[in-house]
Amino acid sequence: MNDTSEVVRDIFWTHPDAVKMINALNIVFLMDNTYKANIYRLPLLEIVGVTLIGMTFYATFVYVEAE
Repeated sequence: MNDTSEVVRDIFWTHPDAVKMINALNIVFLMDNTYKANIYRLPLLEIVGVTLIGMTFYATFVYVEAE
């Protein structure tokens, strides 16, 4: 495999407001991975944070090539 190829292998996405919440509320995070359930046939990793009053917020979404 050529490591210098210009192929996107992983995509990490988060919203700027989520970054602020991650920095302020960084005690509990839940991670869930779904396998090949999207049109790209890639695993989707979702990371969700929990606030002090028990509400959840999406921290980030990640498409990864492999585990």
